[in-house]
Amino acid sequence: MLNPDEENPKKLMFRFKWVDENTIRIINKEGIEKKIDIKDNFKEIEFNIIPLYNSKEVKDPKRNFFTNRPPLTISEVHHRLKRKYQCYKSAYYLDHRREPFSLYSELFTVDY
Repeated sequence: MLNPDEENPKKLMFRFKWVDENTIRIINKEGIEKKIDIKDNFKEIEFNIIPLYNSKEVKDPKRNFFTNRPPLTISEVHHRLKRKYQCYKSAYYLDHRREPFSLYSELFTVDY
């Protein structure tokens, strides 16, 4: 998934997030997101293919895909919808939030 021989480890960290003390979420350079249990021999729990993934979004050394994406201007509606769809799909497949009310926190956010 993430190979430090093929890519600089510092760049790998732009696509990494701790979920809890036993679980991490990582994204490879093709946009495949995985939830991994590090206590259970790095067993894959779930995976998701991020729609419309653009690896250029995480090239900036100060930006993390999960926590610190570049800000968008008010006129960039297409990019806002793309981000909402990416968050929705991750919540649906990785976190198994299937009921509409459980997805509200992903869909109704302030993103400016």
